[in-house]
Amino acid sequence: MKALKLFLDGARRLTCCAANGVKTRLDDLAPKNPKLVDADPKSFVDLNLVQEVEADRALASCMYDDMVKSFTSAGHVDEETQRNDLAIVKLVAEASEVVPNNKAYDFSFARQAETQLNKQGWKP
Repeated sequence: MKALKLFLDGARRLTCCAANGVKTRLDDLAPKNPKLVDADPKSFVDLNLVQEVEADRALASCMYDDMVKSFTSAGHVDEETQRNDLAIVKLVAEASEVVPNNKAYDFSFARQAETQLNKQGWKP
């Protein structure tokens, strides 16, 4: 649930930043188009994702719980899960071939960290 809260907070900040950016652009364009003076910057920003997630926190929490299970305790995804995910992407994208794991995923940093931590006796 903490991850969901972080996601929503981040999405709200991005939405705020996007609205501020739109306001700046509207202010720049207003001298040439006076109708833009009263335009609401938020009306140009799509809040659907944030609203959908907030509307169904249980679904988002369930999705997160399912996704997080695919990661090892060391922070990477096993080879079989990678292959399965890429096979699904191939079907959805109607691609002619599956992308090799090593071209789609790079968990080398997580694996190096795991090796170093294991040498030091770390237990997750």
